[in-house]
Amino acid sequence: MNVVNNGLSSCVELVISDSGLATLMPCWETLEGLSKSFELSDCPRPINQQASAEASRTARTLVIIHAFDPESLPGLLKRFKDLEILQDLVITTDTQDKARRINDIHLSSLGGVSRLRVEVIPNHGRDVWPFWRVLEKFGEDYDYFLKLHLKRSTHWEELGYWNASVEGKDAGLAWNDDCFDCLIPSSDAECQSMLNWMTDQRLGALFPRPHRVVARFGWGSEQNMLIAAQILAELGCDPLTLLKPLLFPAGNMFWGTMASFLPLVSYFVNHNHYPPEPVALDGTFLHAVERCYSYLLAPAGYAIGFLFPPPIGAAPPRLRGVELERSLQGNAEGALVLPFPESVELHRLYTSPAREWCERAHRTERDLLSLKEVIRSVERSRWGKIKAGIRGLLGHQ
Repeated sequence: MNVVNNGLSSCVELVISDSGLATLMPCWETLEGLSKSFELSDCPRPINQQASAEASRTARTLVIIHAFDPESLPGLLKRFKDLEILQDLVITTDTQDKARRINDIHLSSLGGVSRLRVEVIPNHGRDVWPFWRVLEKFGEDYDYFLKLHLKRSTHWEELGYWNASVEGKDAGLAWNDDCFDCLIPSSDAECQSMLNWMTDQRLGALFPRPHRVVARFGWGSEQNMLIAAQILAELGCDPLTLLKPLLFPAGNMFWGTMASFLPLVSYFVNHNHYPPEPVALDGTFLHAVERCYSYLLAPAGYAIGFLFPPPIGAAPPRLRGVELERSLQGNAEGALVLPFPESVELHRLYTSPAREWCERAHRTERDLLSLKEVIRSVERSRWGKIKAGIRGLLGHQ
């Protein structure tokens, strides 16, 4: 990864991936040190505080966990032991044997205090398709959700991005723990403050600031961007919004509101979107989906927030948050405004391949329709000749 310093705001940077694709994205080191980031207990409140507080206090929250490999599930579940707000859990896995193991782990970790439902779903679409299946089945009963899963990510070590012997744990566990540290509050009070913040600021989602191993991967493969453009187009969004800075939950763990995500369920629950196993390391529908969320929520007026882990040694540990979407759009005081030349260059880099891909897809679709019409015409002509021959034979008799 290369970072290009060409006069952009100190809060955004232009990152060039190994494949040569440019990504405009937040500079996480700068954002984490800004005064804009605040402890959740200090987040600003609206004028009508009482109504807002009551709305978030009575909100229902669902924790969704995908546990293809339940081995590290006990450590995750213990994080919820003292959080009464987060006591409704749905855990997805792919076999009945694992489901029984998950029930045993839940009983030993939480003592059966929380409400657990285990959904057995075929191993298809990794953690993504099961997530949308859960939203389809249970989403109407809740207001917020927290989506988590247990990553393995052994390829990070094979590719040399992570050295377990130096870091003290394997890449998957390190990534898991970093996301959990960002997303799981330490108390009900902190969780309530976070829900207040989402309600007050109309945040459709809260993402963890990315783990340092993936902090500058951006779009990664060009195929991710092309598939994202297709997703946006099929859902009625302008693919040109890809020009905006890329805000996404690297690792696909995040908070969300049901109101902002349920309208998308019918599209993403489609089984045929997802590639079969084995899945490529990058450049698939699965990798594009997580990069689409902020672009899909923006047209409905939802902004995006990011959560930072508590500072090292903080007592008590408190999450910190910053709202980015509106600032990066240029609608707020002190917004991060892009210089014109960089906007033009990104327009060329992002939209030209996407437009070419869409045009090729449309041409292919038109050609297929034309071919089908030719086939139908031939069949009608052939059937007409057969019927005429039959009439001739009957006439002779």
